Amino acid sequence: MTLKLRFALSFLLNTLLVVGMFGGAYYVLERRAAIERQKQEQIQTVEKIASVCRAMVLSSNGTVALNYLSVLKREPAVVSAACIDPLGRVQAHCDSKWIGRRISDPEELKALTTRSLERRKRRGALEWTMPVVIGVDTISVAQVSYDEGVLKDDIQKKLLATLGQLMAVALGTFFFAVFIGLIMAWSLSHPISLLEEAAHAFGEGRLDYQTPIAGRSDELGRLARAMTAMAQKLKELGALKDEFVALVSHDLRGPLAGISMYVDHLQEGSPGPVNAAQDKILRIIDINTKRLSAFINNILDTTKIRAGRMEYRREPRDLDALAREIVTLLELLMTDKEIHFSYEAEANLPWVQADGQMIHQLLTNLLSNAIKFTPRKGQISLRLKKTSDAMVWACVKDTGPGIAAEELPKLFKKFGQARAPERGDDVRHGTGLGLMIAKDVVDAHGGKIWVESKVGAGSAFYFTLPQASGDIQSLKP
Repeated sequence: MTLKLRFALSFLLNTLLVVGMFGGAYYVLERRAAIERQKQEQIQTVEKIASVCRAMVLSSNGTVALNYLSVLKREPAVVSAACIDPLGRVQAHCDSKWIGRRISDPEELKALTTRSLERRKRRGALEWTMPVVIGVDTISVAQVSYDEGVLKDDIQKKLLATLGQLMAVALGTFFFAVFIGLIMAWSLSHPISLLEEAAHAFGEGRLDYQTPIAGRSDELGRLARAMTAMAQKLKELGALKDEFVALVSHDLRGPLAGISMYVDHLQEGSPGPVNAAQDKILRIIDINTKRLSAFINNILDTTKIRAGRMEYRREPRDLDALAREIVTLLELLMTDKEIHFSYEAEANLPWVQADGQMIHQLLTNLLSNAIKFTPRKGQISLRLKKTSDAMVWACVKDTGPGIAAEELPKLFKKFGQARAPERGDDVRHGTGLGLMIAKDVVDAHGGKIWVESKVGAGSAFYFTLPQASGDIQSLKP
């Protein structure tokens, strides 16, 4: 789950929790308030009845009281309402047939002796009684009964209406929280993704990468500036390291050239004849000297590429002739491993517009890698042909162990080496610089380089170079 989604969900859940707690508290308080309002309405009603009963006794006219009690009876919750004298005779009632009757129920008669407002439950009804007093004498008792079921239903209806309003508010709050949560999640996760992008860029060696959020004044901005400062420091250290390596590599060229010269001198037999065992040793020295020389050249070329100082001298070059020369140089290595090599160049192959020395190094790297990873008695082929888009196409194919698909992206990066399955003991590890240099050389010439490989089926490296422009027939021998 992404950080953006986790933050949005967290914000949303917290919002829902707050809304739920607020809604629950509001519901409980509203229920209490509704019950209290209902109670106050009942008190006001019984007080009104008491006022009507007082007027009836003082005026000896019950018309007003009867009319009020009849109207009051129309309310769904009212069961009965009456004015009763202290002896239990009904003075006025919402039902006219009760007028003049005496109450015989001892419990109800006892209720008439009340000296203050009272509420009691009797036979599923809620009854309120209030004495009507003149001086110290009770002249009447106001009485009203309510159906508890109807009262509860009324409370429930009001609470359902309140609940509906709360749901509407909660739904609106939910969508608003989703909107705000996504905005806040994006505002936090987007800078972090930019920092992640910067970290990837620094990891890939692009130490001049500028993080877009470096101008922020918050913690993320300070982190971005710290990462940029770190990258610049790494760049400075890398430059010092490259300069040191270049100086050391350059100083190694002289001794290596001397070793190679004396090996050639001994192999030619100038100091004296050499036997078969000595010749084998000299060949091993010569091979390793050339490998070390190629290693140093790769380091120097990499340093130039990183510093942007690599220069290419592009001129018409015969790729076929270059390829044959390289094959001759590497023939000994292939013979030692009993590798079957095939070479095929299209007739009248166009020349290429390229730096001959760098293309020589490019082909040498590709063929050396093929020899390195091809098992004994394997096969290697080199094919050259022209294409329809004014390019020359080359392919170096081997029957080595192949490369897994997930390893292919590593090949053309600095120090990038794929793990080849089932390597033989005679496979020597390289520096991982050859293919990076090859890609830079091909890209600089306007061509393309790519690889096709499958585990157990070998590898094929392809590249294209632009054809030389103009008439080059005069250049051909």
